[in-house]
Amino acid sequence: MARSALDILPSELWETILACLPQHQPAHLLDLADVCVAFQELVVRVYSANSGLSIEDLIHGRQTFRHSNLRALTIYARGGPAQALPATRLDCVLDTRFEDQELYAAESLTRLKRIVDPRQTPSLRRFSMSCDWLSVRLLAEEGDPYRVLKRLTWLLSCVASRGAGAVDVMYGQEVFTCTAADIAQWNLLHYRFNPPGSNWRLSHRPKPPPAYPPRRVKTRTLETKKCIEVSPLTRVASVDVHLLHERTILFFNPSSVKDFLLGRKHSELLSHIHAPRLRRLRVNTNFLDACALHTFLLGHSTLEVLDLWAYDDSESTVRDMRVAMTTGSVEQALLVDPPLAHPSLRELNACSNGNGIGRLLPGLIDAPRLESIAMTLPAFAEPLLATVILHDLRALSARPRTGGRIKLRLKLTQPLGLPWWRRRSDPQNTLATKPAAAWARHPEALALAAETRCVRAIHVSVWSVHAAEMLLPWLAAFPGPDTDAGPGLEEVAISLYLIYSRGFSKRRRLAADDVQRMGSEFRARAEAELGHVPTVVCHAY
Repeated sequence: MARSALDILPSELWETILACLPQHQPAHLLDLADVCVAFQELVVRVYSANSGLSIEDLIHGRQTFRHSNLRALTIYARGGPAQALPATRLDCVLDTRFEDQELYAAESLTRLKRIVDPRQTPSLRRFSMSCDWLSVRLLAEEGDPYRVLKRLTWLLSCVASRGAGAVDVMYGQEVFTCTAADIAQWNLLHYRFNPPGSNWRLSHRPKPPPAYPPRRVKTRTLETKKCIEVSPLTRVASVDVHLLHERTILFFNPSSVKDFLLGRKHSELLSHIHAPRLRRLRVNTNFLDACALHTFLLGHSTLEVLDLWAYDDSESTVRDMRVAMTTGSVEQALLVDPPLAHPSLRELNACSNGNGIGRLLPGLIDAPRLESIAMTLPAFAEPLLATVILHDLRALSARPRTGGRIKLRLKLTQPLGLPWWRRRSDPQNTLATKPAAAWARHPEALALAAETRCVRAIHVSVWSVHAAEMLLPWLAAFPGPDTDAGPGLEEVAISLYLIYSRGFSKRRRLAADDVQRMGSEFRARAEAELGHVPTVVCHAY
């Protein structure tokens, strides 16, 4: 009659015996877990002690799991106590030290799928895995004999299914949404994403993978139910999965992302993603969570360029901005509050239809390496929204002299709020109701310009002589370089795009001779009014 191991000897003696076994081959120690159920927890405890870890560190996920300790965690979860593993985060590495690394990777992925089961780790909120050697193209050439890519998609689908709502898939500069079930049907070997289309049977016929990855592949987004084109995923160096309350984030290769674009519906992801080598962030949205942006900037000290596009003033952010300006408390609507002296930010670009970057610039003006600020604004800004431009100028004049000097690029465009047929037919329609760049004639704007010495160059792009003439007094108010007072404005460059100033139709375009004549006349006036500036350049197009 078979007897339990604990009936032969108590667990303390078995633990002492197991600890006396050779420690140079821990894998052989883990093999003893197959002897009986009673050995499973004992073997894991002895293995953890021999590895310099505690069993608490193992089950709480306080280490990076590799092939051996991942196997130990699987054994513990299979035969340990009745309670589930309390780990809230799992960090794993697919080893490259094995000769047959694909085989060991397949085994590790299978074990991970068991561990991330909700019954084993009910508190798991984040999962990350790195595998620097995992190249989709190389596995495609070999035919993926151990189905590593398929096991990977099954694992990611299992992890993502624990979250609520849609899954935001991110890699490179691509962002699209899907469901957790869609991930299980991905075919990374053939560079195909979710979900299968009407020709599912045709696309799943046995055929070799392509020799080279395609330039673009089609996938269907969950939000719009439409197909979009994205770049293929050719390498899986790492993957992070964040399980949030309302959605799940699946981020491939975050360490290789240097330039990232967030669309209009994904700005809320800022507070949950981390790309350690990110150099440029482009946000194309009219709703931007201030707390998310502040958290993102704090966590990305390598960010050098920040681009922000916000066009539609009907969104809630601009409505909040209008209320804040009406009550005289613009600071309440700032995007970066409290102000942040970002250590590596060099360039700040913003484009909007009238709310300026008054919500962004005051919080980042103290960045010590900031050297370029670009503002794209409508020429005919409403008086209420023009207050924000004055808020920008106020922040610019308050920049400490210890910081670097700045090149300011200002572009005045046609009113983006007008219908396209009005912008094409007659851009001069608004001249009768509003003066272009009226904020430049405001007494406070002139006073702030006279106090600003951190600006070394101003480049202006306008589409009419009228708008350029409105800016001349403001440009002339900037102090020039002075040996006693300190550095000042050294260069002014004005670009006049006059050919379309009367309209886009051929009968309304200006002739080349008229463009050159108007440009020469304005150049003479600009040089006369900006005599204290060493370099004044004017181009007419």
